[in-house]
Amino acid sequence: MINTIYIFIFIFCTIILYNVFLIRNFIKQRKLNFFIKRLGTSLFLLGFCFCWFVPVPIGEIGEANVCKFRFQVYSVDGDDYGSYGSFLDLFFKVEPKKYGSLRIISKETGVLEYFNLKPLPKDIERYK
Repeated sequence: MINTIYIFIFIFCTIILYNVFLIRNFIKQRKLNFFIKRLGTSLFLLGFCFCWFVPVPIGEIGEANVCKFRFQVYSVDGDDYGSYGSFLDLFFKVEPKKYGSLRIISKETGVLEYFNLKPLPKDIERYK
């Protein structure tokens, strides 16, 4: 089974390692402007990767779970026996058909609901 959170953990560890070298380089050279730009870029990249790779369960519709990821809200179902999706589904497609062991049933809402700027539809029962 491919656990897609491992992709994020790998990216997270890589960015942490990059920041350690960045801090070591800053201590030697004292270039504050360069340091702030690189640190800000790495934190932005980390936030983007979390939103892109980590499905966050927020509720359910009937028997299907509802997850937020890739800046949208999807209803998903677990599929441990099937394929894991293609390389494009895992990394690049905004609306994948299969994401690791998750099978995407349908796209529920868009970006505004992802960032809680607009309420979720009433048929989604939120977890408490």
